[in-house]
Amino acid sequence: MTDETLKVHQGFDLKQSEISSFLVKKGETFAVFKQSVADHFQVPVDRFRLWILVTRQNRTVRPDQPIPETEANSSMEVIQNEMNGNQSTLRLYLEVIDQPINGKLWPPKGTFAGSYPMIFIKYFDLETQKIDCAESLNQIWPDMCVDRSCGKLYVSLNGKVCNIIPILKKKKGFPSNTRLKLFEVGQFDEWDVPSEIKPTMIEAMKITATFRQSEIQDGDIICFQKEISETEAAEYRSQGYAATIIEFFEQIIIAKLNQ
Repeated sequence: MTDETLKVHQGFDLKQSEISSFLVKKGETFAVFKQSVADHFQVPVDRFRLWILVTRQNRTVRPDQPIPETEANSSMEVIQNEMNGNQSTLRLYLEVIDQPINGKLWPPKGTFAGSYPMIFIKYFDLETQKIDCAESLNQIWPDMCVDRSCGKLYVSLNGKVCNIIPILKKKKGFPSNTRLKLFEVGQFDEWDVPSEIKPTMIEAMKITATFRQSEIQDGDIICFQKEISETEAAEYRSQGYAATIIEFFEQIIIAKLNQ
């Protein structure tokens, strides 16, 4: 899975179809495999990391941890057995960065003990009725670490959710007084379509809470939209449009059920 597949995905979870696959010998080292990935995607080998994708208990598929460079000489079989749990297929997320941030490619060592999780950011555009993967901004380590590619942020678990709102506004070119609503996308299996949106699937976030209190972890997805008045929301609905992210995903469910 790559940032490019995420950018065009309109669904709940991270896009898992139309992805590249590699047939790898068990004894092939991680360094050799990583070079193959670099050649395939035409990305310098020192400008990307590969994350293990796991299926969580709530059935969502998310990046769990990056394969460390210390595993360069480990065989892919060892990585599969030691890092991939009981999953039969090794699924990976390709995290690419095009330029250093504050002189560094990745967060400082030691920050991946859960203190600075990587989260994905999606924006629901009320006008176009589409989801886009909000491309990110450069930011200084380690208070808020932001990748410039597909919408990803490294956030401090002790930081408040509202801390990222100015970044989101700046990215979208919104005036500073624009009010935003943030939602966490939770449980959803796109191959097992539910009959309705449940509270555990998409939940409004309390912006005064910390990311730790919000139980945010690596690979979580946060969607945001402009906050609108009830009058504006009624106008959208009268035209058959979604006025909230939740309504947008409800329309996706109805469309899938009618297929």
